[in-house]
Amino acid sequence: MQLATTMPDPIRVEIENGPRRLRAICRRAERAEIARALMEHAHNRTHTAEALGISRRTLINKIREYTLTRAACRMHSEPPPPPPILN
Repeated sequence: MQLATTMPDPIRVEIENGPRRLRAICRRAERAEIARALMEHAHNRTHTAEALGISRRTLINKIREYTLTRAACRMHSEPPPPPPILN
């Protein structure tokens, strides 16, 4: 995208980098959600794909793309909520 050279540099840089930054945010969110779902379904790919609403093949491709090993999933998933306090 070509912008007028009269724009201040920081603004021009922010506009030009915007789409890349948005893609990076989306990729991180997708990776975290897939990792969370894999942990929730004990790494059962069929159940995870169904829960995410994608095909098993797409899930396998995403697992490879994001290198989502079991250890990586544990790092990127949220910790479980604490147990309820009973009185």
